[in-house]
Formats: sequence, structure tokens, C-alpha cells
Amino acid sequence: MWLYQVIILQLITFGALLSFSEGAPECSAPVDVIFLVDSSTSVGEKNFYHHLAWIADLTDQFQQAENGSASSSGAGGAKFGVVLYSKNVVPLVPLGAADKPGVLRQALQSAEYLGESSHVHAAFLAVYQLKMFSTPNGGRVGARDVVVLVSDGKSSAPTEDDGNYDDDDDENDDDDDDDDDDDDDDDDDHYYFFNNKYTCPGRIVLIFYLFFRKKRGVARFAAHNLITHQVTVMTVGLTQRADVVSLRRLASSRSDAFTLREGETEAGQERIKSDLVQRICEGSRPGMGYLC
Repeated sequence: MWLYQVIILQLITFGALLSFSEGAPECSAPVDVIFLVDSSTSVGEKNFYHHLAWIADLTDQFQQAENGSASSSGAGGAKFGVVLYSKNVVPLVPLGAADKPGVLRQALQSAEYLGESSHVHAAFLAVYQLKMFSTPNGGRVGARDVVVLVSDGKSSAPTEDDGNYDDDDDENDDDDDDDDDDDDDDDDDHYYFFNNKYTCPGRIVLIFYLFFRKKRGVARFAAHNLITHQVTVMTVGLTQRADVVSLRRLASSRSDAFTLREGETEAGQERIKSDLVQRICEGSRPGMGYLC
């Protein structure tokens, strides 16, 4: 009889250990992750702070890397950075600043809502132009680079030819002001590409940028610019109002777009969290996404 009790006890212990290991995944290979968090009026202040808490809970599940190298309990590990965006882009936590426990969560808890129009293209461009995955900024040689966009998928710049616009600001601005804003954005984009160390490559990118802007939309181009530079782009929509089509078009592949199913609420957000953790760890090859 005692033998059966010992066997049952061993099975229970093994099951508990298995559950614990599933709850705290360890990426077998190093992965550097930058979250782009939508802080625009289309998302709203309440959802914005909820998204930050959701990200904090998600990152807590990982065995994080220490001192930019392997994790304490095995090779690999995940490293995180956070960027907020609305009309402007605000780097909140660089990859190199989140090595110490608690730094990331503290930064997320102290973040302020921006509450302007949604320039998702500027967030993607900032990752590329500011070299956020480079070693001086905390990135690791040999690590897989992943961008996770947490957004409703709506943008003040078109993601397609016919556009997917956030019209929240139109109530307060007339058409002339909107045209002036567009001109200012064009000037900013020219500044990004022509005023950096890599002037020649920057000009090449600008040519494709101007062409692609007319054909496929600026947000989509900016995302695929990262993808062609070996960055996996994942997209997350945590509300029923999220534009599923736009989020899929911005992602590296259909499997890298995570949205709620019809009728889902909190349970769906937990499902997405679990799926995203698995996807980040298992990885996906940076592809060309939905170019056609």
C-alpha cells in the first residue's frame, strides 16, 4: 500500500513542477523584445493603462536575461524594452535599462497617457532609425529581435491605399490644419532619412518609402522595413474594436497577429498572453508578411 502512496506522491510532485515550468517559460535562445504601445485617443486612456498592466504581467512570466547575457538558469533568456507612441514617439524603457528586476514594471506603472493622434508608422521608423536593437542600446549579438505592437490597429496614416484613419482629431481640426500636419510629417520623414550616418542607404530607403507610401500605406511600409532587416513584427489587439485586418497586415505573418475572438473579453486577453509568450519563445522567421 505504501508503494502506491509513494508513486502517487511522486506523480503529484512531478505535475506541480511541470505546471510551474509552464508558468515561467525560459526561452532556449536569447530574444530581445521591444513593445510598441499605442497611447492615442483611439485606444483611450483606460485601455492604455490596462495594456501596460497586461504587458507587465506578460514580461513577469519570462526568465529574463541578466546583464545582457544568458539567464541565470540557462542559456538564452528574454530582454524587454518599451516604446510609447501617439503623435510623438516616447522611448520609455530601452533594452539596456530593464536588466534589473522591477525596473520594467516600475516604468510601466509610471508611464503617462499621451492622448493624441496615432502615428504607428513613426513608432516603427523610430525602432529602425534609433537602432533600438543595437548593442549600444542594450541589444545582444545573436539574439532574435522582436517588435510587439499593442494597438487597436487604427492609424492617422493609411495602412493601405484607401487608408485606415483615426478620425478622432478631425472634430477639433479643420482640413487646412490636417494638410499642414501632413506636410510637417513629410518634412520629418525626410529629416529621418537624410540626416544620419548612413546617408546613402537612407536615401535608398527614402525612395522606396515614397513609392510604397502611395502604393501600400506608410504604416505598412514602416513595419515591413523592419521585417526586411530581420526583425519579427508581432501585433496584438486586446479590444473588440481592434482592426483585425490592419493588425494582420502589419505583422510578419498571420501567426504573428493576435486578436480577440468574437465575444471574448478577459479570458481572451489571457489566451493571447499565453499564445504570445509561446510565440516569442519558439520564434518565427522574419518574413515578408502581407506584401500582396
